[in-house]
Amino acid sequence: MTKKVLTKFMRVAFAASVGLPLIFAPNAFAQLPAPAVPANPAAPAPQAEVERVIVTGSNIPTAEETGPNPVDTYRPQDNREAGYP
Repeated sequence: MTKKVLTKFMRVAFAASVGLPLIFAPNAFAQLPAPAVPANPAAPAPQAEVERVIVTGSNIPTAEETGPNPVDTYRPQDNREAGYP
């Protein structure tokens, strides 16, 4: 009896967890609506301001920071001994 109730509860919980997101999914928008067209097309368009950015460094790690990396070499003989064709 308890197993039937638990199984029914699991089915309802699963259906709710799958069904509820599908109900709210149509409300999601992938893009913003198009901007409104100005009433006076002869008016000058607003200008965007641009700021110059100067990069003075890098976040790429150097050899001193990463340390040596070991290199493995495999010969055809090693592959045959390991059972690879």
